[in-house]
Amino acid sequence: MEPQEWRPFEISPASYRGFPALLDEMIERAGLKTKAVYQGKVQGSDEEGQAVVTVRVGADPMVPEFKGTIVRAQEEGTANAIQTAAREAVRWVHAEIAERLEDTPYRYLPQALFTQKHLAKNVRRYHRDALAEPEE
Repeated sequence: MEPQEWRPFEISPASYRGFPALLDEMIERAGLKTKAVYQGKVQGSDEEGQAVVTVRVGADPMVPEFKGTIVRAQEEGTANAIQTAAREAVRWVHAEIAERLEDTPYRYLPQALFTQKHLAKNVRRYHRDALAEPEE
């Protein structure tokens, strides 16, 4: 049996629910002048075939701490691949611009961790926040 060819697929507006919507909201709330761009290809059917999705979030020249990110995910089914790629993009974007999100509900999202130093800094910050006395 011959292997099926990879083919590009269209990412429908319905696919933007869940993590893609969260990613767009987070980018907007942080004041970044960029968008997430999705590209994908699938081998087999859209629902059950192997899908690879790449999410690119470009750098914003007005926000030097944000260098942009590219995330790739491979899952069974296009919907799963889109959600997985967007979820990982949320983590990476959050890790780069966490300070811009400190006063938003997005501060509670898990970040991608770059190094042990980055991990230690975030653990200290979250423990400090969790143990802080409530303001009256």
